[in-house]
Amino acid sequence: MGMKSRKRAFLMGFGLFAVLLVAGLLPGYGGRFTAHAPEKQPVPESVPVTSNEAATAAKMTESLAVPEEAPLTHSFQTDSAEKQVLWQDGKQAIFVQNGQLINTAGTESAAEQTIYTWPAPSSSQAWLNGEYALIGTQLIASKDGNRGSWLLIRIADQPAILGEQKMFFGPDDVLAMGSAKEPRLFFAQCRNAESISEYVLDPSRKQWERVEGGDFLAGAVKRTGAVPYQLDAPKVIQLTDQSTVDVFTEASGSIVYYTMPYFMVRRYDGFEVLDAKLIPYLDGQPPQILGRLKDQSGHAWLSFLNSDPMPILLQPDDRLWEGEWRALDGKTFTRASANRLEVLQYGQGDDAKAGIPSSYRQFATAGAKLVSAAQSLLTYEKDDGKKRLLDWRDVVYSAGAPQEQVWASPLQESMDFIVKQEPRPSWDTAIKSHKVVAPKAEELNTNASVPDDLLAALDQVNREGDYAAAKTFRKFGSDWYVLVDRQLYAYQDGQMNLLGEMPVTVVHEIGEGVSGHGARDFIRLEEGWIVADTEGSRVVKLDDRLQVMAELEVPQPYMLDLRENRLQIASYAKTVVTDPTLKKSRSVTQSFQSAAKGDQAAHDFWPDEWYRDLKRGLTWYYLDGFLYQFEERSGRYRAFYLGVNINARAHVHIIPYNGEVNVLLDHRLERFDRGGKWLGTLPFPRGNPDSIYDRTPQGENSLVMDEASDSLYLVQGYRILRIDLKEQTLQMVFGQNDADIGKLMPYKGRLYAVLHSNQADIDRHLQEGDAATTSMNTEIVEIDPAKKSVHRYIVEGYYDAIRVGRGSESAVHMDLIQYTASN
Repeated sequence: MGMKSRKRAFLMGFGLFAVLLVAGLLPGYGGRFTAHAPEKQPVPESVPVTSNEAATAAKMTESLAVPEEAPLTHSFQTDSAEKQVLWQDGKQAIFVQNGQLINTAGTESAAEQTIYTWPAPSSSQAWLNGEYALIGTQLIASKDGNRGSWLLIRIADQPAILGEQKMFFGPDDVLAMGSAKEPRLFFAQCRNAESISEYVLDPSRKQWERVEGGDFLAGAVKRTGAVPYQLDAPKVIQLTDQSTVDVFTEASGSIVYYTMPYFMVRRYDGFEVLDAKLIPYLDGQPPQILGRLKDQSGHAWLSFLNSDPMPILLQPDDRLWEGEWRALDGKTFTRASANRLEVLQYGQGDDAKAGIPSSYRQFATAGAKLVSAAQSLLTYEKDDGKKRLLDWRDVVYSAGAPQEQVWASPLQESMDFIVKQEPRPSWDTAIKSHKVVAPKAEELNTNASVPDDLLAALDQVNREGDYAAAKTFRKFGSDWYVLVDRQLYAYQDGQMNLLGEMPVTVVHEIGEGVSGHGARDFIRLEEGWIVADTEGSRVVKLDDRLQVMAELEVPQPYMLDLRENRLQIASYAKTVVTDPTLKKSRSVTQSFQSAAKGDQAAHDFWPDEWYRDLKRGLTWYYLDGFLYQFEERSGRYRAFYLGVNINARAHVHIIPYNGEVNVLLDHRLERFDRGGKWLGTLPFPRGNPDSIYDRTPQGENSLVMDEASDSLYLVQGYRILRIDLKEQTLQMVFGQNDADIGKLMPYKGRLYAVLHSNQADIDRHLQEGDAATTSMNTEIVEIDPAKKSVHRYIVEGYYDAIRVGRGSESAVHMDLIQYTASN
């Protein structure tokens, strides 16, 4: 073997490492490399050097050096009786013989050193990358399911095993191996079931890491071949004195590699990475690296270079490369200067879509000196010497509030308070049971018994998971039709045939799952359909193409009855009578009916879901979407469909007010007189973004009645609403996105509520306990409806609730309550 070929005969262990990485997609990565020291061997007797060996040694006069050319691969059998030289430089060599991996200095006085012994004969492969070598051994019939064993070896100076790892794949599973010189990296593309995965090994970390990104099924460069490939030298972007980003360029795009602030390797197919900047986070999270990218059409983008499965592409804003910006989250950037705060934001919540432009705004702080900054909290000193506070989240998410409503005062300098610890109250303590008249709710909205084979056929086109669609079953003669949300199906020959989409409204009740609520009734005509568009508060006539021919406004229509030329529409405590043309109509009061035997039973209600009007002898209650009115004197009742809350954690409020009874859902108010006659509707759709499902605030649906001003105050998601019952108007008195608003507490004409400007605090508190609260703050929001003012107070620590009362010298006293785990 020639000198050069012998020097570089040891091939890159790169490919093997890549296979290791593939393991990450299967159940577990396997064990990490285990460090090994070289085995101590007795000094063997000297062996005469043959003439051929002496001649070869004489030719090797170069000094010890690590080869730098593209690695070559070497396959061998571990039990070979002949020497299998893997690497040689001068007189030093590493070879395999008789199941052992041996290092020799090549001199008469130096002893051979066995650095590894294979437990059984096997087929192996070796790769070389600079001072590192990788040997993969294919395992057969392993009890733990591993198919490969991998050795990471330092070959220069004093050769040693740096680590050993068993994985579910062996060298036979590797499609291609590659390497990078600086930094030293092994890349591998490997089979992973029906797909291809890519992994990288940084010898300093001694473990495989998945290369994020790169859709090999969608066109990313796939490699196969026995000859390892070499990546070109990367572009090095200096972030700090100790942190860099290395960008490797390939035909398919870029590969980004960095180790600080954490380890990351990711492909950006179709993009060239032009530049990068380290962006600190306000709340102590590790900084993130923001990259400038250019796509194949030449368009520039910004994106955080991280492991998000679907990176968000942001339109570039040169201001982010000027001065020091700090991130509040992945789409919001902040900067504090002498007389102002700056916010650069790329949308909120679900509005933050790829490619949207940034919005920029300022918050003036003139007349206040920045004294300190601790995470997101800024402390200022005003010209009058008083301390004032600003939280970046209040500045960013306060929904356009006047600036004076964003500044806060330290609670300890403004109000008397004490801290109390109390057991967390059970969520159902307020629920009470009442015996009421209510027919048993039907499982299906249908006019006839639904055959099982129809349900089976429907399951083939609409299989329920976390979402349960609105379903209305109707049988006309022998024909079955099913409306699923807006999709109208006919059941024919054992299968569901889609007829088209009806123009009806569907609302979604969101809880642990999502339930659709839509049109509750429809009628088949010879020339079309009549549909009760319940949530759209109208009845529509459709032709056979499901196009609107006529419509009639009716509040929450839920049941239709067509007899000859007379159409009756059930609505709020009344029946609307018209004809199939929907042109003329009149209303008839819905009569009370006698309760059937067995219709009376005990049901659970939230306090405001059941109300007894002693003066009128009428009991109101809400159950399963229906509002009931029960006459105690006659024992008769009537019921009509009211609808559901959008947030399943809310509940209905039945509120007497002057000569009316108001029924409040979380998105609209229905007015009735004391006799039960419907008077009107005041809608107030939920906000966007909304705080719902697992982001529901602690105070959701909290309600305070202020009779002096004829007003209701309601917590709805990220805002507090004022509903003027007299004027039937609506006003938002406070709002802050991405915040947790607590229950409303009235005291002397004012409203108080706990506010956690970081909505994630409650989860951290529950998961991590008191240790997580040391860096948290709690805000108290004070609303004065008479003065139309809002003031904030901030106190260190995390508090769940408050009680407000009278303190010394008529001052306001506050109990700050921390809930403890209840037994």
